[in-house]
Amino acid sequence: MGIVPFNFDGAPIRVLEISGDPWFVGKDVAGALGYSNPQKALRDHCRKAQDVGGERNVHPSDLDPQTKIIPEGDVYRLIVRSKLPSAERFEALVMDEILPTIRKTGGYGAQQAATIDLSDPSQLVPLLTSYAQRTQVAEAKVTEMTPKAEAFDRLDTAEGDLTVRPAAKVLNYPERKLTRWMELNRWAFRQNGRGPLQAYVDKRNVGYLSHRLRHFDDPKTGEPKVEVTLMITPKGLAKLAKVLPKEGGAALH
Repeated sequence: MGIVPFNFDGAPIRVLEISGDPWFVGKDVAGALGYSNPQKALRDHCRKAQDVGGERNVHPSDLDPQTKIIPEGDVYRLIVRSKLPSAERFEALVMDEILPTIRKTGGYGAQQAATIDLSDPSQLVPLLTSYAQRTQVAEAKVTEMTPKAEAFDRLDTAEGDLTVRPAAKVLNYPERKLTRWMELNRWAFRQNGRGPLQAYVDKRNVGYLSHRLRHFDDPKTGEPKVEVTLMITPKGLAKLAKVLPKEGGAALH
């Protein structure tokens, strides 16, 4: 796969997608995090750094074969040990832009949209019929959910974010169904299909979701770890109350 460039404070951060996983050019990450000797930082802190030339699915022309690349776990190791105040912003770049980009495009490759010939009735009529049917369904759903949505409108200005479980209780909605709905409707995802829920960047940007991050050392191995907890904001609760499929009644009246 080719290189996908990102930017942090004017410095390039090059990322490759290999077998569905992101790999970062190590010296880019170490340099952005203020390590005076990036190569030493990679040797000291990165356990899985490897030469890009060892990956057969990376074109040799993209990078020097001896360029060191590191996986996501090693990126976090460098972040935790960085002394720069901007390390937290770099972590946000990784969490909010780079990883969601991978999830959104299915490996960086933009999918091609289907082309419809609007002058061809055989294509246009089914399209308009489908649109009309979806409009009727949407209007019926709005009518059905209006009382519930009005009850939750005042949550827009409330304070305090909630994890999924208490948020589900507030919404009077089963926790598993809420989690599943958020994944299917691109509110949240699990990295590589497993692990804790994480918010898509667009839902964080509009203020529906947030992340609570906790840094700690693994008690068994001593490795630095980052625990990510998905949080639903009051604004997100109000939005969910309006868009969730009907499941019981609203918790607020």
